[in-house]
Amino acid sequence: MYGNKGLIMNNGVLDIHGAYRNKTWTTLSETAAAGTNVLKLTDPVDWKVGELLGIASSTYSYNNSECLRIKQVIDSKTIVLNDSLAFNHYSAIETFDGK
Repeated sequence: MYGNKGLIMNNGVLDIHGAYRNKTWTTLSETAAAGTNVLKLTDPVDWKVGELLGIASSTYSYNNSECLRIKQVIDSKTIVLNDSLAFNHYSAIETFDGK
């Protein structure tokens, strides 16, 4: 096997349990600039204070991904993080030739 990530089973059953979440991921409704600790989300979420968020990179560099904890939930679409973002996380809808 190549790499260091894998989940391999041979004639087995994988049974994973956890709390039901109405949304496990979403996108940003507006760009979150480096230095801010507030995320504005596109969809309502039921995330809780203390949970860890993985924030994907907006560039080709995976090094711009971040993991931060939720410090406060202002409403179902606005989350305050425990620390400031180190990188810009871009969010926009772009059209090219009307598409």
